[in-house]
Amino acid sequence: MLRTVLLLVILIGAIAIVSLLFLSGHTLQRTSSQADFALQYHFSAETYYQDIDIHQSTLTYTRFEDTERKCETWIPQAPCWTPNDLKTSQAMLTTDELQSLKDLIEQTHFMELKDTYGGADANQRYYTYLFSVQLGDVKKTVTYQSFPGAASMPEALTQLQEILFQLVKKW
Repeated sequence: MLRTVLLLVILIGAIAIVSLLFLSGHTLQRTSSQADFALQYHFSAETYYQDIDIHQSTLTYTRFEDTERKCETWIPQAPCWTPNDLKTSQAMLTTDELQSLKDLIEQTHFMELKDTYGGADANQRYYTYLFSVQLGDVKKTVTYQSFPGAASMPEALTQLQEILFQLVKKW
């Protein structure tokens, strides 16, 4: 009887240890997976500024909102905003939101895109849309050059831009 109880205690202890190892490995893998993901989107122009930065599960959104209408009649080819005019907000993304971003990056083959789209000549003036993604040890930055007559923004970038705008719509 004592031998049976001792074997039962050892078996329960072994199951508990295996369960803890499995759960800690699963948690470690999940944390590592989130830590290996980063995404940046940036666009600015004379009357516009938008920066979305996702690192791990934190989304930081910096933008210019012309609430004082100081850019309404702006003509110079320089920003009407200053760094003091920018507003920054932060939020934590859910696991589902992060997974949706990662799924879209995979489905659109973002990591295989060319580095530059738009087709601007060397001395041509254009606005830059910058998309940068890090998955694990692999980082990819894609630039879209916007100007009259530019090729259309690739669908992968348009879709990524749309999902990012949906996430920041909370503000």
